[in-house]
Amino acid sequence: MHLDEIRLAIRPRNILECLDLAFLFWGRHFLGLTIAAALALFPVIWLHLVWLAPSEDPYIFLLYACMEAPWVTLPITIYLGQITFSQRFSIKKAFHTFFAPRVFISLFLFLVLLRFICLITIVLFPMVLLGMYYLNPIILLEQPSITQVWSRRSAMNSRTLARILAFVVTDFCILVAGYYFLSQLFRGISFLWDGHYTFKLLTSLPEEWWTLVGWEELLAFWLTMCFIAVFRFITYLDCRIRREGWDVELKLRAEASHFAHRESA
Repeated sequence: MHLDEIRLAIRPRNILECLDLAFLFWGRHFLGLTIAAALALFPVIWLHLVWLAPSEDPYIFLLYACMEAPWVTLPITIYLGQITFSQRFSIKKAFHTFFAPRVFISLFLFLVLLRFICLITIVLFPMVLLGMYYLNPIILLEQPSITQVWSRRSAMNSRTLARILAFVVTDFCILVAGYYFLSQLFRGISFLWDGHYTFKLLTSLPEEWWTLVGWEELLAFWLTMCFIAVFRFITYLDCRIRREGWDVELKLRAEASHFAHRESA
């Protein structure tokens, strides 16, 4: 291939291709992603098992889960961003990313205050599902100023609402399937220890809802959310590549490097 004969085409990856890449990412970076997930998972699971009383209303539990979800996936997003753009992970750089003033303030404003307002008003709940779909990677990886976060979000979501809606539906399907199979798997592991297996899926008594939420269910739920974070990161990359032409720049760099090396030889 000659540099003046390159033909490049940018096309959007479909949902199955993004899902396949998410599995590939998790397989190739299993140890790093597992450690990143554990940093947030263990404190959150402990919080739900110890701090949340069994008498809590299930809707309060869901509100907590919706508020915690973006924070649980922060370490994974930071890790994926570093191995994608820097080729290596740096703990020091990860801390600098999270505690950078503009990043930390943006996270608090958009992932705590604005998210809470949208959740409790119910009418604005679609804003959480669709409007904030790429908010985590935008704040953590691009690090725009506080005044530019929302405009950057609008630019990413422009003319892609139907595609984002398809991603949200896919996220929900992954969550349901992952929660069910992983919770049964972890309950089977518990059976090896106590010799008693219980199948828990639904209860008709509101006061017994907490019996459905043991460590197995919590671990299954949050592990599935971590995988969804990887899938969401892949869709974020795909969206930016199509909008900004990263693959064109990267392929041109690679071909130019090969061409220069061949000429020097």
